[in-house]
Amino acid sequence: MILNKLEQKLTRLQHKANDVVNRVRDRHIRLAVTGLSRSGKTAFITALVNQLEHAAIDGRLPLWDALRQGRILGARRVPQLHAHIPTFAYER
Repeated sequence: MILNKLEQKLTRLQHKANDVVNRVRDRHIRLAVTGLSRSGKTAFITALVNQLEHAAIDGRLPLWDALRQGRILGARRVPQLHAHIPTFAYER
């Protein structure tokens, strides 16, 4: 019985340690949005970027598991590294 409780505590500690390690890693997501003309691609990207930038403060994506579970710590826009690829004009 004592050994079983000790194993459970060690398992929980291991899960917490894995969570910390995963949060420390810098993860990048690249997103491609395709669709017919005038189908709402720009509106979708603008809304998604806005929600991600404000997710830690005022997240309004209740069906997104990552946000609901507190796994999204923050998001930021970074400059495009490849000059030959056009950058989405979010500020306009």
